Amino acid sequence: MKKISLLIISLFVISNVNCYKPKNLYVTANDYLSLREEPNLSSKVILTLPRGTLVKSLDEVDKQITISEKNGKWTKVEVFEITGWVFGGFLSEEKPPEKPNLPPLPITLTYRDSIWGKGYVLILNNKSRHYLQINGTFHNPTFNQTATFPIDIPAYGSTEFGWREGWRFSHGETITLKHADYLPINSKF
Repeated sequence: MKKISLLIISLFVISNVNCYKPKNLYVTANDYLSLREEPNLSSKVILTLPRGTLVKSLDEVDKQITISEKNGKWTKVEVFEITGWVFGGFLSEEKPPEKPNLPPLPITLTYRDSIWGKGYVLILNNKSRHYLQINGTFHNPTFNQTATFPIDIPAYGSTEFGWREGWRFSHGETITLKHADYLPINSKF
């Protein structure tokens, strides 16, 4: 009977020992991942960890959750000799690429002759369901001018840009359109 009691106690102790094996993981969030004091979103942020930061995982909670359409568990990590909690959905054993894979900017470009002024008018057509504010950088080699303008384009709509906004388009011009959530467009007129 004494042997059975010892066996049951041993099994109980073994089953309650944390079986989590520490491992090195990389931060895969697009920008940064918050290191928090406790495993919840309302907990104080200790550090922000940039994409690609190497952390050592120490433990994780049992419950899986979803944050920003990612599934994972709160994971206790150590980085720079600081210990805290991060959302494990943004951790991976593989080092992420320097820049996240971004979709192409959902804009098409067309031109028309200017009715009131000289030159051409650029027509930007937004093919997405999102309102977009982009930065357009234009370089005109004929006049040796470069300028950047913010341009607003409604969802599934279009915006015209030209001499009224302060730019006169001509052939040979290069155009770069940028938005943080998409790959840029580089075009030549």
